[in-house]
Amino acid sequence: MSPKSKEQFDEIRQKSREKIMEVALPLFAENGYHNTSISKIAKSASVSKGLMYNYFESKEDLLHQIVAEAINEFEKVEAMLNSMEGTAAEKLRWTTEMAIQLVTSDVKHWKFLTLLGLQTDVLTSLKDLLKVKTENAMALTATLFEEMGFANARQEAYIYGAMLDGMLLQYVLMSELDMEYPLEEMTQVIFERYNL
Repeated sequence: MSPKSKEQFDEIRQKSREKIMEVALPLFAENGYHNTSISKIAKSASVSKGLMYNYFESKEDLLHQIVAEAINEFEKVEAMLNSMEGTAAEKLRWTTEMAIQLVTSDVKHWKFLTLLGLQTDVLTSLKDLLKVKTENAMALTATLFEEMGFANARQEAYIYGAMLDGMLLQYVLMSELDMEYPLEEMTQVIFERYNL
């Protein structure tokens, strides 16, 4: 058996990190961050407790990496939006569609992130980062509403965000209960409200 190349080693390491994060998120969400031990995460990920520390400095570091990955998904959407051609209305429609696609492509993942987000004491150490990211997203959305001619663009950005968040939260919760949520119909309501 030949020794592994650096690329193979890095790929194995990345897959192990992803597996640990994939296992930790539902444990944090369903059992609570404080009630989930590194030992339990290691056991669920089929790695030794000692090996966990080769990938993450601490349980808090693991939490930060999970949240950072979620933020990264939205930053990719923001970067694509910033490089897009088109009117503000076209960009807002695209943003809406991308947010829906992100959530509907992995409902369980977003359910767990939502449950984690409700543990506000857990996210205290991430407060400054989350504040900056939220403010940046709101500023970008407000710019679109301003370009669309809304007098109170910032307030409208918050209303839009609340509608989109609420719609997606209902979709996630109802999906978990095997209930039908009229996602397409409600998406059309947003499109019609803003002439998208």
